Amino acid sequence: MSLARLSKDELIKIIDHEREERNIEYKPSMPWEKTNKKRFEVIKCILGMANIRDGGFIVFGVEQRDGRFIQSGMIPDHIMSFDQDKIDDVVKDFADPFVETHFTVVEYKSKEFVVIQVNEFDEIPVICKDNHKLEGKVFLREGAIYNRPRGKSETTEVSTQAGMREIIDMAVDKSLHRFVERVGRIVVSEITGLMMPKVTEEKKFEDQEKSMR
Repeated sequence: MSLARLSKDELIKIIDHEREERNIEYKPSMPWEKTNKKRFEVIKCILGMANIRDGGFIVFGVEQRDGRFIQSGMIPDHIMSFDQDKIDDVVKDFADPFVETHFTVVEYKSKEFVVIQVNEFDEIPVICKDNHKLEGKVFLREGAIYNRPRGKSETTEVSTQAGMREIIDMAVDKSLHRFVERVGRIVVSEITGLMMPKVTEEKKFEDQEKSMR
């Protein structure tokens, strides 16, 4: 399923939301560099959002101060470090199957923000396919399934029956939808075949005879 990209006005509403949700995560200005440990927090968030309905959005340039989210904008050098290919390169190292994302720079209130839109999984849930440690502790675990629990703005490994059931239900719905589409195509093909006039051997011979005159 392809990613339905939002308009600038729709993205601004997300930037201006002023609170984190299950499908919205705010990050302060940061560079997308190998030396930046915080980008693995972003990767974990991408893995989690891919396993919830409608995916989600990670907004860079919004920081939390005294319990409030302030739109401070991105540092220009930090924006330059972001690139769709660079994001995809890191995501593919940890996501199986691959997660589709879309990177956008949005100008708002004379400031610039980076928004990464994360698509929900296409057919089967996304599993983390490699380990990564931060400060000596396992931060991303090979074989783990991450998501964003309802009512929370954090990414966690699925460990509850409710969380796993939601992901299974998503996968079943997608499988059923694909099955219905296939059946629909078969029915249309059969009806079209029945409606088309059948050409008899006698008619074919008459047509050939006419073409030779």
